[in-house]
Amino acid sequence: MHAITHFQVTEYSVGFNAVWDLIISIGLYWIEEFDKETGQMLSGLDKLPPDLKEYVEVDNKLFEKEMEEWDALQAHKLMQEKLALAAASSMTTQPMSTEPCPPDNTDSQQDPEYMEQQSPTGDSKHLQEDTERAISKAATEHDEKSPEALLNTSPSHPDHQVSSEPCPPPDPEQEDSTSAPPAAHRVVEVAIPNVGTFVIQSKKGGYDDEAMMTPNMQGVIMAIGKSRSVYDKCGPETAFFKAMKVEYTRLLRLAQEKTPPEKDYRLQHVIVYFIQNQAPKKILERTLLMQFADRNLGFDERCKSIMKVARAKLELIKPDEVNMEEYEMWHQDYRNFRETTAFQLVGLELFLKKSYMEALIYLIYAYQYNKELLAKGPYRGHDEELIAHYRRECLLKLNEHAAALFETGEESEVNSGLTIMNELVVACIPLLLVDEMEEKDMVAVEDMRNRWCSYLGQEMEPNLQEKLTDFLPKLLDCSTEIKSFHDPPKLPSYSTLELCERYSRVMMSLTLSRTPADGR
Repeated sequence: MHAITHFQVTEYSVGFNAVWDLIISIGLYWIEEFDKETGQMLSGLDKLPPDLKEYVEVDNKLFEKEMEEWDALQAHKLMQEKLALAAASSMTTQPMSTEPCPPDNTDSQQDPEYMEQQSPTGDSKHLQEDTERAISKAATEHDEKSPEALLNTSPSHPDHQVSSEPCPPPDPEQEDSTSAPPAAHRVVEVAIPNVGTFVIQSKKGGYDDEAMMTPNMQGVIMAIGKSRSVYDKCGPETAFFKAMKVEYTRLLRLAQEKTPPEKDYRLQHVIVYFIQNQAPKKILERTLLMQFADRNLGFDERCKSIMKVARAKLELIKPDEVNMEEYEMWHQDYRNFRETTAFQLVGLELFLKKSYMEALIYLIYAYQYNKELLAKGPYRGHDEELIAHYRRECLLKLNEHAAALFETGEESEVNSGLTIMNELVVACIPLLLVDEMEEKDMVAVEDMRNRWCSYLGQEMEPNLQEKLTDFLPKLLDCSTEIKSFHDPPKLPSYSTLELCERYSRVMMSLTLSRTPADGR
């Protein structure tokens, strides 16, 4: 049982920071399952050598068996203590006195990190054994319950009466003075996907409907729901640690999961993006803390208490503990990733609508921005080949359309066709020629040039011959210098849900409609 004993000591004697180190180390182990050279996500044990795979499977089974035995032992101890407590309460009406366990002095010479410090929330400490039993029980009791049931189930302890309906945050001004006029409130019914429906009363401007619908908020609320029994027995401080672990474990699992293109968890959760790109532990930790400190958690008393703990932890962070420049850099990279995603999805939507001129501009910038992201790592951006394919297809479609206009021989149609070629196709050709390793791009350029060169041997009006002679040198220019191009189009502001839904729809549409590029 050495593994279990080590876990107990790490979690409850040393503090949450050691547990966080353990979780992060597990995460980093699995992160290495992403092949850095091919950019493909490996599938865990299947990629191990046979002998190592067999060893890991046997070791996992032994550990699972030890965990089951330990859980059974803890449940048995808890039942015995409940019986003893019931017998003692029947003999005396005096409440049982409890003295907190003495603190662990093994690291008394060092200042604890902010996650290990007691939050200045005024909550009393509970017995260490009670904390251990509660966390063990919570981990097994609520794993299979739905998020809505977790938030609304009646508490298991009769001495803690917590309302099953979400409570509005208390108004400090009303608490201080009963004579003050009541503040303007509004009642909102919010259906949070994957969580449930809540009737929320809050001050105007103090609650963000859109923020409550984000996948991040859903995950936080579900994690708090799973820590309910810990909260009821041990208070918000311990429940906060439990919820943090539950949510990080969930996000780690999402980061490891192999998903189809239309289901990109990086768009839903910034931490999934950070995990896959091996962000430092402190960046992950502070980002998760910020999610638990969101003011919109004030809709429920339990959520609000845990939110206060998270905010207290943030205030305890020392300047030398988290590099804020690095923190902002990682979050800026993620914003760049979302912006690139928006360019890509708008371009693909326009392509499916056959608006090739408009789609080309978005796909040009999506490709360039995505290339910059991928230069930092294989999981920083999207599928480069996919964007290149539709950028190439746009140019080929426009080239065909312009050639068809030229063939009409009508002045206005000819001029329109040549305008398309000069302003869009010719301007974009250097982008395709800059990387000679992209064979499909090189073939596409040759196809477009050959189409126009084929007119040289045909009879045509002198004015058309003159226009063609003037245009061909521009088309045949082999320079890779980008002389001029359009400014990037302005993107609308997308919520996380809207971005995810539209991206999923367009990628599924491409899966259904995409055909091979005929060698291009």
